[in-house]
Amino acid sequence: MTTRMMKRLRYRMSSVLLLFRLLNCRMGKSWACHNGAKSATGDTLMFLDADTWVEEKGMERIVRYVEDNQVFLTVHPYHVMESFAEKFSDLFHSVVYASSGITSIGRKRFGIQGGFGPCVALPRSMYDSMGGHEVIKGEVTEHFEFLRKAKASGYPVEAFSGKGVLSMRMYQADIKEVAAGWSKSFASGAVSASPWTTVINVVWISSVLSFVTRMKRLGLVSLFGYGVLSAWLYRFWKDIGNFSKRDAMIFPVHFLFFITLFGYSAVRTFLFRQSTWKGRVIS
Repeated sequence: MTTRMMKRLRYRMSSVLLLFRLLNCRMGKSWACHNGAKSATGDTLMFLDADTWVEEKGMERIVRYVEDNQVFLTVHPYHVMESFAEKFSDLFHSVVYASSGITSIGRKRFGIQGGFGPCVALPRSMYDSMGGHEVIKGEVTEHFEFLRKAKASGYPVEAFSGKGVLSMRMYQADIKEVAAGWSKSFASGAVSASPWTTVINVVWISSVLSFVTRMKRLGLVSLFGYGVLSAWLYRFWKDIGNFSKRDAMIFPVHFLFFITLFGYSAVRTFLFRQSTWKGRVIS
């Protein structure tokens, strides 16, 4: 975004609050958002995680939508990945998408059920009336609770994919960082999801796993089914991030990683009541 565009945006919208380095703040993300909001003076607030970046004209599109519709908006950034290990995020993103209700079927039948933490934008008046981040300071998946509070207060909520608008790169090291990142809160986030979306996720994941385990019995039919599943997953994943056809073709490996890590996250979350992230213990 050029300097001229930034200046034009600054005068055109009421105000946008960008909070970077949220996850590295020693007092936590909600604390950083709370204090950032107190320092803001405008009518529109926008909270972004440190690993996101706005695409050309993306900020104008987000802010314009919030101001025109007066909604609580969350955006799931398009996931940019540069290593094979990062691609193991695919199924986690799939569950997050399905749980949020932003898929075409979910939005039509159930409406928006969940939000995305990396990007939240809303009018200042709405933020203040809900009590801001102060009321969700004890939540690990604070975006879920914040969106639910907006719905409970009667405010309209929306969630969208960020392809072409907002991007991110989550884990840049190795498979250990990918595992640590997703395991820290995924089980608790799954519990926070609505019952309907939880059922949907259980059904489609179980169906795929059942097919994979029975492929030998199905014979040639299994080859056709495998190709259909791979094509379907690729079509879904390419809108979430820069996943390749190869990632879709080896989907059983990704499902195994997902199930293993989800089980580990559940044990850490509900049995030991803690997880770790970047050297910090999360209770």
